Amino acid sequence: MKTGDDLNIDPAEQEPNETSDSSVSWLSARLLAPSGDRAVQPHMNTGSVARLLNVSPHTIYRWARTYRDFLHGDATPPDGLARLFCERDVQVLLFVAQLRREGMAHESIEKRLEAVVENGWKGLPEVPDGWQDTARNVIVPTSFVKRRGQEGVQLAHISKELGESTQALRRDKMRIQELSARVADYRQILEDKEKDLSAKDELIAEQRRMLQMVHVALKLDAEQRAARKASVRRRRRIACLILLVLFVLAIAGVALFLY
Repeated sequence: MKTGDDLNIDPAEQEPNETSDSSVSWLSARLLAPSGDRAVQPHMNTGSVARLLNVSPHTIYRWARTYRDFLHGDATPPDGLARLFCERDVQVLLFVAQLRREGMAHESIEKRLEAVVENGWKGLPEVPDGWQDTARNVIVPTSFVKRRGQEGVQLAHISKELGESTQALRRDKMRIQELSARVADYRQILEDKEKDLSAKDELIAEQRRMLQMVHVALKLDAEQRAARKASVRRRRRIACLILLVLFVLAIAGVALFLY
């Protein structure tokens, strides 16, 4: 049976939780595999990756949990086992460290990684030469490697579908924003029209009040004219009566004078 040194299990880097059944089966798959079913792969532990990236081991733990969807299973093993990073894992973490130094947020980094996956993992920074010198060779079953490869293909396919769904969601979100902007514009136009209608209603009401005032003024003018006409007729009647009386008195005076 292989010792802990062959497996690169650093006690200082193991998770504090107890080993679960899944951990035992995962470890047994490494230890008990036939010699013809084993492959030697260079891996780095958390401390080596931290020194390579010039960050703390805690930062590597946190990045491994945060970006676990873009790392192999060894980077996020079952409880009780050390984290081991292959070359692509190191490339991903180098990429994350580079983007973090540029001040990029977690959501933006995930989008960049999704784009890298869609592009067939192209665009990742190269691991510095000689990284294998600081890495440890880990004996893993070939079937385990093949299964991991198949899982990687499935993950790439899922990531591609996720990227397409994300792009579709972004397009829908942009469409919703455009429609919301149009609705806001139409609402503003409607409010402006309502203000115009309100102003027109006030103008119409003012014109009606003016018409009523004109109507009242015309009515008063007509009444005054009628009153003036009546006064003129009364004066004429009085004048006619006076003239008639004077005419009668005149005839009476002439008659008295002749007799």
